[in-house]
Amino acid sequence: MSETQTNEDFIASVEAKATELSTQLGVDITPIIIPDKKTGEKVVGYLKECNDYNVLISAVGRFLSGKTEEAAEMIFTASLIKEVSNPRLFSFNDSDAKVKVGAVIACIPLLDIYVNEYKKK
Repeated sequence: MSETQTNEDFIASVEAKATELSTQLGVDITPIIIPDKKTGEKVVGYLKECNDYNVLISAVGRFLSGKTEEAAEMIFTASLIKEVSNPRLFSFNDSDAKVKVGAVIACIPLLDIYVNEYKKK
């Protein structure tokens, strides 16, 4: 099997797990895949749709004030499903810092979605 097929199979399995979780939990699930350039590992996390008003209003406010990374970190912390995500995403080890930063950055598009949802209302 070629590297491309292996990667496609991996992504398909991550997406299938997200669909399964979405059905089980009754909310939208966004999978994130963060490559660790040092080890070559693909660190997978699953984020549930954030429905916590206090987190959303605070994160959107920070995002609109230009504090994008802080807002993304709030969404990441509130949304990460620890039970099925790679433990490196909630580790306090310095060696996992870059992976966690990558995961927070992966949450920035979610903020755009939340802001656009509020604009429609």
